[in-house]
Amino acid sequence: MSDVYKINRTIEFLDNGIVVSAKADAEVHDVPEAGTEDNLSSPAREDYQNIIKEVSAKKGFDNTKGLLRLSHCESRFDTLAVNRNKDGTQDNGLFQINNYWHKDMPREKAIDPYLATEWTINKINDGGIGIWACQWAYFDNNYNYNEL
Repeated sequence: MSDVYKINRTIEFLDNGIVVSAKADAEVHDVPEAGTEDNLSSPAREDYQNIIKEVSAKKGFDNTKGLLRLSHCESRFDTLAVNRNKDGTQDNGLFQINNYWHKDMPREKAIDPYLATEWTINKINDGGIGIWACQWAYFDNNYNYNEL
């Protein structure tokens, strides 16, 4: 079963020092996982999913599936995923935690799957689900990914 993603957004990027805007409207199938050029192996993704489940259970969190969907949407379960934003900030790790807005989670903490999962659960419990671009995936029971 392949993942299907609908993309409707305007992208800005630098081309020889000039900011260029481009519209992207597409339906994409079989998107490769985020991460290094080698991508993550299936066992690595499974390990990170298990860590999310473990931390969630220890904290008594009641929406582990939503947490898994959020991590999949944000990073494809890649602890080293980085998104460099046009404002110079960057989002890091499994849950793409922004280094400017969340100074308590610098990159070295955001890429730790245990710390990032615990921080994310605390943020969600405090009503902060709205900070994620993929917040919709957290709530969407129809959002599917290949759980290993």
